[in-house]
Amino acid sequence: AFVTPIQVGLFPIRLDSLLILSLCVDGIFLADMGLQFFTMYPKRSSRGIIWEDRLTRITRHYLKTWFFLDFTTLVPFDLISLASGADSLKEFKGIKVVRVLRLLKLMRIFRTSKLIHKLEVALSIPYQQMAL
Repeated sequence: AFVTPIQVGLFPIRLDSLLILSLCVDGIFLADMGLQFFTMYPKRSSRGIIWEDRLTRITRHYLKTWFFLDFTTLVPFDLISLASGADSLKEFKGIKVVRVLRLLKLMRIFRTSKLIHKLEVALSIPYQQMAL
């Protein structure tokens, strides 16, 4: 979480271990992007909050919400600029803007981890009861 802002803002684009690590993280985000087409989401109904389990609606919901951001941040602009060798692409400020979008993905991860923590706390069984 600390490396990405520094990498986006300060480091030049070059083939090194940081770029390879970044591409590995992109691979994890790509797998997550594929899983999002099958992950249920909560929605409000007259009976309260229910989990949507129909794949067509899950797909439509994901395409309307996070898909564009996920897809945009997965385009490997760093790798494209290294492969083409174009200095104009390396100096293009728009690429840094797209790289900053990755920070939004980090915020999404933090939001999800807080949600998981709340679920763990709500569903947890006190250890005193487990000992009985």
